[in-house]
Amino acid sequence: MSESAPAEQVAPAHQPLSRAVMIAALAASLMVGGFAISTQSYWIDEATSLIVAMASSPAEAWKYAQAVGGSTIQMPLYHVYLYAWHKAFGNGEWAMRASNLPWFFLAQLAFLVLLRSKPRLALFTALLAAVSPTVWMYLDEARPYVMQYAAACWFIAAIARFSSPPHAPLATPHSSPLFATRETSLLLFALGFATLILLGSSLLGVVWSGGFLCALLWLYVTRQAEPPHSTALPARRIWWALAAMTLAALLLAAYYVWTWAAADRGYHRAGASLVSLPYIAYDFLGFSGYGPGKIQLRSSIAGSLVQSLPALLPLAVIIAALGLFLILQPGVRSIRQRTVVAWLLALALPTLVILITLFFSSYRPLPRHFIPALPAVVLALASLLNLAFAQQRLVWRVVALLLPVLWLGSALNLRLREAHSKDDYRTAARLAAVALADNKEVWWAADAAAAYIYLTPVALEEVPGRAWAMQAPAWDDIRFKFPPRVIVMSKPDIYDPQGSVARYAAENRFIPALELQAFTIFTREGENLPSVTP
Repeated sequence: MSESAPAEQVAPAHQPLSRAVMIAALAASLMVGGFAISTQSYWIDEATSLIVAMASSPAEAWKYAQAVGGSTIQMPLYHVYLYAWHKAFGNGEWAMRASNLPWFFLAQLAFLVLLRSKPRLALFTALLAAVSPTVWMYLDEARPYVMQYAAACWFIAAIARFSSPPHAPLATPHSSPLFATRETSLLLFALGFATLILLGSSLLGVVWSGGFLCALLWLYVTRQAEPPHSTALPARRIWWALAAMTLAALLLAAYYVWTWAAADRGYHRAGASLVSLPYIAYDFLGFSGYGPGKIQLRSSIAGSLVQSLPALLPLAVIIAALGLFLILQPGVRSIRQRTVVAWLLALALPTLVILITLFFSSYRPLPRHFIPALPAVVLALASLLNLAFAQQRLVWRVVALLLPVLWLGSALNLRLREAHSKDDYRTAARLAAVALADNKEVWWAADAAAAYIYLTPVALEEVPGRAWAMQAPAWDDIRFKFPPRVIVMSKPDIYDPQGSVARYAAENRFIPALELQAFTIFTREGENLPSVTP
């Protein structure tokens, strides 16, 4: 058999995605992304970013970032971006969260462009990304996770494309070759930009970018060693790109080392827990919208999940069916070694490094720590849908159609159900501000930054005319303090783990006057809360 026979067998029989289809898919994605963004209250993590973005000058923004500490000071590129976005588009919840839309656009563009020679796969990937409950959740947060997701999409799509067999055509007769000079330059620019975004988005972004670059370098080196050599990238451009990326990495590494002390000071350690690992899979596979809300999970993980089993079951059946479909595929065991190694470098290596680091630092692994791996999950599921939809048996086609439908239902639940709404700092802060205006003393057992961005006067000590912001106070810290008229309490496991505030409220005849999402507002018996607009 001639050497060209395999290439003829794998050559696509269809045209790549047209520009009109890509534009339509991108426009639809932006509309979906706009709907995913809510006007709900900012919550704790967003507040720390908003403090920096709301600053009147770069010097003041830097001072606030140092004061807040935690991960905020180690997200340099994101906070520069958010600061500029705030100055251009204002301070409203929807407007600030809409800063994620340009990144979502770039994320969708990555798959549509780099996988355009496989149009159905590209569209399935874009569809799943557009209805992913996890993507919707992070679109609705003014944090750097969609920025990281977008950068990772370019890497994941590039790895998927470069890991194809060397004899497989990387272009069709209807498009320019992948490694044509102009396209090579654009691709290297896109990957260099994605590297810079990941490196500058957070310290964890450095770990993920390292894994992705190792995978691409491995694919480049191993492809060079296999015939034909005509599809290899120009070595000079590769090394120039690597040099530029290395320089950016070194500069950002110096920044991260310099700010490490301030960052470590601001973290709230929740303790390492292996329970978080299945929760990350639960989240990435789209179950979160059908399950209990975060407040319910905090109170009883097992009990709340058992109550949600009927809602979780349909999606679980579809995921299991796709798993069975994968096992039945004859080509699963024939995946080339270089491809397996590439994905291990891209995904397993950073995951292992992050888990070990979090474990020894007593930090709990959370889905947001692994958001750069989400595009790989979306692409893997889209590949299964692409194969299933091509089957003659109707059952597999139905499965291929049901997954995006169920994911959309889960995403809508996250967006619309009250159980999944954000902590209502906006209403709580307004109540505290009105009480202070009525000369009522207020204890604020909640996040001080969130009160600050809603213009509620707060202080970390007793100051007349300001709410006393406290976190995890001991009994002796509060028993002889000035008596409050209003107590604002959020998430007792964080802000009152010793039960001191609850004990004070019980011993001094305070009663719950109002329940908000993640909040209980206490007043003395016989006193009423002022009415405010949520």
